[in-house]
This record gives sequence, structure tokens and C-alpha cells, in this order.
Amino acid sequence: MKARVVSEPPKRGQLQTSAFRSWDFELAALILLRDTDYGVVRGALVPAEVVREQSRFAAHTNAHSVHMNSRLMDHARAVDITAQLHAAAGG
Repeated sequence: MKARVVSEPPKRGQLQTSAFRSWDFELAALILLRDTDYGVVRGALVPAEVVREQSRFAAHTNAHSVHMNSRLMDHARAVDITAQLHAAAGG
């Protein structure tokens, strides 16, 4: 799971996840939270292969970085879980 607190609209760099140093998972849960109240803005389950395809390797950290942008979150193989996250949070 990777989560980020973002403003509306997100500022430059707010959509970047923390580093991926392993691909030993099937699905990534990617969640964006509103900076004013930590409410769910968006959530998606994305297959590891899709995340890896859209990642960039950085040698200085020996890890991959990914941006939770619409290209990733709206990917054909991604599953939008925003409604479920709202329900789990009580609205």
C-alpha cells in the first residue's frame, strides 16, 4: 500500500510514491488523501506489472519511483476502490 496526502489540485511532486524496492506483490493499493481532513480523494488496486511498467529506476536509491497520476490510476487493469474506501471510512 502506498498513500499520499495531496492538496486540491495536487502540487508538483505530491503524486510520487515512496520507493518500490521489491516487486514481491500482486496488487498495489494506491491511495490519495486530502490534505485538509485526510479524506479519501482516490484509491485504486493496480497489478504489480502495471506499476513496474510505469515506474522509473533511480540508481542513487536503488529503487523505482511511481507517480499516482491518471495514467496509472485509470489504467485498464486498475480497479477503482474509491467508493469502498469512502464506505469503510463512514462516508
